[in-house]
Amino acid sequence: MHKNIIFPAYLDTNVLVNYLLKINPVKHKWVEKTLNYSRKYKERLYISLFSLIELWDVLLRYHLEVDGLIHRKGKDNKPRSVSEYFKQYDKSVIAIKYSAIIKRYTLIILGFNNLKVVPGRELFKNKTVSDLIEKSFENHKYNLLPMDNFHISTAILAGARSFVTSDSDFESINIKDITIVKY
Repeated sequence: MHKNIIFPAYLDTNVLVNYLLKINPVKHKWVEKTLNYSRKYKERLYISLFSLIELWDVLLRYHLEVDGLIHRKGKDNKPRSVSEYFKQYDKSVIAIKYSAIIKRYTLIILGFNNLKVVPGRELFKNKTVSDLIEKSFENHKYNLLPMDNFHISTAILAGARSFVTSDSDFESINIKDITIVKY
């Protein structure tokens, strides 16, 4: 477990991706160890609803690439993006095959009893969506992309003390309200 994590901790979407897909064995092992530690000691973890939406998009793209239905770059005749795939193939394939895969991954994440999805009523009882949006715009000073601002703002408003990420955009960020833990 990373010594700099202070619980409760907010997990950036890439943490979930590294845990589920095991593409990078070193990052996967670090995340797995951290998640097991948090579960064992009942340390609170947060993700946002948007983390799940981003995760679903990554999972869909990953499995379409693995199955050879889309590709990132190249000169073959396969669609290069999910939207191009939808134009060329029947959407029912996605609905049947990939929804089941994504649901399985989602249930793994939601199976962590110490993990809460925010904003949730119990965590944001004194906050509104307007507060979250205002906080996101306030965080523009960190030179982060809008979604990264949203994640940081959600983490702070939820009361997380650490923001765990492997995103290089957070490398030189110093935020007084939360500790950035880069793995």
